Amino acid sequence: MARRFVTLLTIVLAVAGLWSGGWFLAAFWLRGEIETAAKGDPALSCAELTIGGYPFRFDVTCTGMRFVDGDVSVSLQEGRATARIYMPTFVELSAEGPAGYEDAFSGAAYRLDWQNMQASVRLDGFALARASLVADGLVLNDAVLDVVEMARVPHAEFHAVGTDGATGKDKRNIRLFARFDKAEPKRLEAPLDAEISALVTEWPADVLSWRSPDLLPYWATQGGQLRIEKAEMTTGDLWASLDGTLAPDNKGLIDGSLTLNSRGFGPLMRDYLAAPFAAALLGPEDGTGTAHQTLVFSHSIMRAGIVPLLQLPPLF
Repeated sequence: MARRFVTLLTIVLAVAGLWSGGWFLAAFWLRGEIETAAKGDPALSCAELTIGGYPFRFDVTCTGMRFVDGDVSVSLQEGRATARIYMPTFVELSAEGPAGYEDAFSGAAYRLDWQNMQASVRLDGFALARASLVADGLVLNDAVLDVVEMARVPHAEFHAVGTDGATGKDKRNIRLFARFDKAEPKRLEAPLDAEISALVTEWPADVLSWRSPDLLPYWATQGGQLRIEKAEMTTGDLWASLDGTLAPDNKGLIDGSLTLNSRGFGPLMRDYLAAPFAAALLGPEDGTGTAHQTLVFSHSIMRAGIVPLLQLPPLF
């Protein structure tokens, strides 16, 4: 009996040792990857990095997070990620604000505060199954000289869902959804509700490949498209909706068309745009006061009919 107990105890200790060794080895590797990212271009760094959760989780906390890409830098007071060993393809995320955005070239600076922000990512192998972000009590501020409030959003959510239907196992369709409830931009008199639903086709399935600088050119060569199924906003008596399909060519220029329907936006648009431009953008009104316009994109030039309105920069 004593020998059996000793044997069982030895097995338990060996398994515990292997488990512990594996956890600490994985934590060491994870810390190394994050520290390597701080030396990259773009760079992601932490003023303080802690990894805990032993023995069944990995809890990664990055305090003083900073992302730098050229002239643009984004900062976050604290970001946290949790992954369970028995469910490694599901990661829960949370963040504490404020978050800051600065563009050294243009001089723009913004600050974002919130009451609560939670997110999660679930993978199917190395392909995206679902990513979600839900936030409450968002406040966007202009922070160039002083913190000046620009807008409040009581509730916002964003979702990306990997879907079937793409040709080939190395590509995937990504369905996107975003929603804002009762947003309060300072320049609008009434709260704004907005909802967007879109589909990105032929997107590379392997999330590890998303860091490649050739991601967008590859997507274009595979015939990828952005299909805006619904983009709708309402504020007071003003309403607008947009749908259509856009796609890049092999030079990064955009082709496609969008259908814009709106009601009541004419006077507001004329406050910010030249009257002829606003009229061409919104299109003629019907008997109900609803304006209709088809915007055609050809080699990144947006036209209303034969009138060129805007030229977009290349996507890559």
